[in-house]
Amino acid sequence: MIQQDEGGAEMSIEQAQAFFEKVKNDEDLAKRLSEAQDNESKLEIARQEGFEFELEDAKIAKDALTEEGLERVAAGSQDELLYCAHKQIH
Repeated sequence: MIQQDEGGAEMSIEQAQAFFEKVKNDEDLAKRLSEAQDNESKLEIARQEGFEFELEDAKIAKDALTEEGLERVAAGSQDELLYCAHKQIH
């Protein structure tokens, strides 16, 4: 498990990881993310789906992906949140 100094940060990272899992299994959600204009819009989509995390949490969650998950990455956007979600759906 990822250790963080702030108690809420670990929970937020877990939220980001759970969101990526949901994106992986929900084509409509993945499409909404790919159509979002910026990171704030993507974070708002995550909030609408009941997930609460910040961009930094998404970056940490991305770094925690397993090697198997990384192998599923298709060439995608350099936009961090979309890139993280993109990794989980391909």
